[in-house]
Amino acid sequence: ESGTRACTSRCHWVRRHPNTHVRRRKTPRGRTRRRSEAMPRYHQVGAAREGWKEEPPKTDRDGRVEDEAVHEGFGPADDDVQRTDRCVWNDDARRRTQYQVVGRHLPTEKEPEPKIYRMKLFATDHVRAKSKFWYFLKKLARVKKANGQVLACNEIFEKKPTLVKNYGIWVRYQSRTGYHNAYKEYRDTTLNGAVDQLYDEMASRHRVRAPCVQIIKTGIVPAKLCKRANTKQFHDLNIKFPLAQKIVRPSSKTYKTTFKAVRPNVAVH
Repeated sequence: ESGTRACTSRCHWVRRHPNTHVRRRKTPRGRTRRRSEAMPRYHQVGAAREGWKEEPPKTDRDGRVEDEAVHEGFGPADDDVQRTDRCVWNDDARRRTQYQVVGRHLPTEKEPEPKIYRMKLFATDHVRAKSKFWYFLKKLARVKKANGQVLACNEIFEKKPTLVKNYGIWVRYQSRTGYHNAYKEYRDTTLNGAVDQLYDEMASRHRVRAPCVQIIKTGIVPAKLCKRANTKQFHDLNIKFPLAQKIVRPSSKTYKTTFKAVRPNVAVH
């Protein structure tokens, strides 16, 4: 249908042409122009009526347009800087680590020695660990970052990182429908690795984002108390795994060499 309506973006009248189906804008001078053409800004329109002309862009000796950031003190142009802001996902950089954060309320005249709180958290770095600490402490003890202080922030390491253990994790998460409690079991050599498995499973199997996951408690579960079948299948003493690739090794260190004259046969027989 033909007609006119008000355009809220640039406060000009927009006229629809039913034959051409091209939306046109009406300029301050009365003529219409296509929407693809750039509309002048309001201060430029007013200056154009007074006879003002836009200055051409500044160029260097080679004829290239100079970057405004150079004159404003933000550094050299993009052509002279090696681009390092590309998003590169490092699998080790996003791994979570267990931190111990200790904090309290700031001392006051009414309470010169406030209560000290200690919390174990999983975060990618110490900055996010402190942020989580204030998030939970604000809900539990009504102490926030503005009126509190962090006494210590330490990373907790695994006591036996070469021993495989059964880890049980009690977690609370927010799904699309509500809040739920869950218990997960994982086999890993460290607690940090088990927590990484938890976040990967919650994202893939439950479609839960990382900020929506809250770990309530973690612990090492003995083999007789494990509940999940995926964990209990590894508790067999006579468990065997198929050999996918047979590597030919020398019978003695005397025959061990770095370079071989003949290509070794690694086929599985």
